[in-house]
Amino acid sequence: GYQRRVRGTVVLAMATVLTGPVIGYATPFSVRILIEVDVDTELRCTLSPQEHNGTDDGTTVVEDTVWFTGNRPGVFFFEGLEPCTLYKVAVLGVLSHEPSGFKTMPNNESTRMQLAVVSCNKISVVETLDPQEDLWTDLCVRAGRHEIDLVVHLGDQVYADDSMHDIEGGKVQLTEVEHCKFLQAKRRLKDVESENWLDYTEEVCDMYRDVYRKTWSHPPTRRALANVPNVMIMDDHEIRDDWGDDPDDHMTDSMEHFIARCGYRVFCEYQGQLYSHVPGLQHPVSDEFLATKQHRIFRIARIGFVLVDMRCARTFNFRPGVDASNSMLGQDQWADIDEALSPGGLVADCDTLIFGSGVPLLFYTTKLNDFLGSNCKDSDDLLGHWSNSRHKKEQARVLRLLRGWKKKDRSRNQILLIGGDVHVGGFTTLYDYEEDKTLANPLALQLFSSSIGNSQFNAFTQLGIRMMGGDLNPFVDGHECVHHTFHFKHHHWTPQRNYGLVWILNNLHSPTGDRLRCQLILSDPEAKKIVPGLQLSINDELPPAVSCGCAVL
Repeated sequence: GYQRRVRGTVVLAMATVLTGPVIGYATPFSVRILIEVDVDTELRCTLSPQEHNGTDDGTTVVEDTVWFTGNRPGVFFFEGLEPCTLYKVAVLGVLSHEPSGFKTMPNNESTRMQLAVVSCNKISVVETLDPQEDLWTDLCVRAGRHEIDLVVHLGDQVYADDSMHDIEGGKVQLTEVEHCKFLQAKRRLKDVESENWLDYTEEVCDMYRDVYRKTWSHPPTRRALANVPNVMIMDDHEIRDDWGDDPDDHMTDSMEHFIARCGYRVFCEYQGQLYSHVPGLQHPVSDEFLATKQHRIFRIARIGFVLVDMRCARTFNFRPGVDASNSMLGQDQWADIDEALSPGGLVADCDTLIFGSGVPLLFYTTKLNDFLGSNCKDSDDLLGHWSNSRHKKEQARVLRLLRGWKKKDRSRNQILLIGGDVHVGGFTTLYDYEEDKTLANPLALQLFSSSIGNSQFNAFTQLGIRMMGGDLNPFVDGHECVHHTFHFKHHHWTPQRNYGLVWILNNLHSPTGDRLRCQLILSDPEAKKIVPGLQLSINDELPPAVSCGCAVL
């Protein structure tokens, strides 16, 4: 029957959960938990420490009470938690919610950890998959067993521009596609004068909110997000395909930029709040959220994370005349990265560094990248890659920064690069020719994981990608370089849907002394099952036929 609660003299109906709970950024002592309900109401969230068998351990329950606006996500924030402790989450004041729990981060450098790395999650594809080949099914089982300590999402957590190019090309009608929110918003504003666009802010934001609700309500996705901490950075499809690659995206007076600001507000509501407080979200006319930084720099024990933002920095935070020479990351983001890696910085004394971005730091060489990006419409997203001629200076700057960080202390034993976006999964080994002219001692290992839930390329395209720049490149000695400084080798690529696992080991538990081991978990559509890929570490012997290139061009 109908239930009700009383807050003072106000009767509050039991709320229905629209999104969540989603476990956000967790430290050894704190956590953020996001939830969205359908009515204005006060909710209380409790955290109960659990024994390893899942029962309450009898210690004090922690709670937080927050007033939520209906149809808007909000966040519970807890402090004073215990490190490496499993907590059960209960939200009071809702009819029901996904069973939820999480483990706080370790503060002991000898603790082992396991990360998952995901990108490119298109609900219109995911909902058509057989459960036996749905990677979210595998990930939610691991999350439910609390095997994974953190999921790093590298962009395209939702697709708000589903089938946009097919619609624009006349292959399908806009009315036939549920989640092309960007074009739906353009159609809605078509006959609206620009001075009246602000009146439609909430309507356009609701379009974007809808795709989050649908994507994150897919049952295995919902279960995974509810049972492991999540940290997310943005890529283009949260707004519109290739957002930020076109200089016209800086034009703040255009209709596309207005729609993008609405999409970015919604990104901040669902993804930004998972990591930190975002000001101005409760006020529809406030633009405070536009100034927020969306890169993530943090540490877990002695493991440093630098997850860069390649979209907001190029658009919403872009300042002409200031950021022109740093068009990929922008001056402010570079200042934060430099500070974090400098002596006394947040991650400067870590022994392991994980550097992540929406696209792989190393993929194609510049000439191939720019030729394909400029001449093949389906590859124009390559113009937003690190190796694009506009951005390669910053690619080199990242590599020199990583080398400098490692050289300052020889106990800093490993660097892992992670990236998404490219709809293939694979590995790259990076070498520093300046330090080792034999190319025998790698500087870093790269893992790129994409996609967890998007369409696979056809066989011809798969072969072309791998032959032009991947692990089947026949020109194994071909490269272009200026200083012959950094070299890289691609290997073990796969066209199958995938997500990544990263084990961070205490060296005592690693027979080779490697701090990091990586693996891709693959979806086999023919066998209709999930299969584990090869586990690799930076010092593993590579196959003889791998592609080679030079990263500083």
